[in-house]
Amino acid sequence: MRPEIRPAEESGPNEIALHEALMDEPRKDPPASALESVEDADARDNYRILLAFLGRLKRAASLESCYLEIFSGGEVAVPPLFIDQLAQIIVRGILEGCDDALEPRAGELFFREQKASADDGAVMLADLEPSRCTPRAAASAAWVASSSSPRRPLATVNLEVLDTENAQAYWLRDQRTISVISMNFGRAANKAFSASWRSGYCISSASQ
Repeated sequence: MRPEIRPAEESGPNEIALHEALMDEPRKDPPASALESVEDADARDNYRILLAFLGRLKRAASLESCYLEIFSGGEVAVPPLFIDQLAQIIVRGILEGCDDALEPRAGELFFREQKASADDGAVMLADLEPSRCTPRAAASAAWVASSSSPRRPLATVNLEVLDTENAQAYWLRDQRTISVISMNFGRAANKAFSASWRSGYCISSASQ
């Protein structure tokens, strides 16, 4: 359902049919003719990349081994988007059942690019691409990402800084990526990121 693959208004019937077939049976390899009959050349290229990645997933023993294999052959031939999505699933799996809401927010640093801003010695991280925000929050977060004045206070935008006192608010909007965290040494989010990193490192080492 990503916009790179999801049919658009101008998509032809063959492209729509291929998309529907993959949505119905994602593990089933479509015939070569289904790909070649896609009307738009750019869409065909996107589907080739997607099908190659699906093939890699189906051959792998696990998501963790699939992730490790991407980097084991020297040249990385997988688009960053797919790598980030794999990392997201793996990190969420590692943190399943975690009670500290700051850990999954800090864990987003492994798969979502952040914009760093500094104000009076405070290092703040906000999501660079708030693709699932509400329109108002998206506009505010976009301001943070594009601001040319890193010293401008974050308080001037409608983004809440998560800390120990209000961390539970994350669960209400974790799929909209609209919260800010402070990564200064000793702050709760910094400690939560360290905990997420240690958990991920242990899993990765065990897989290797």
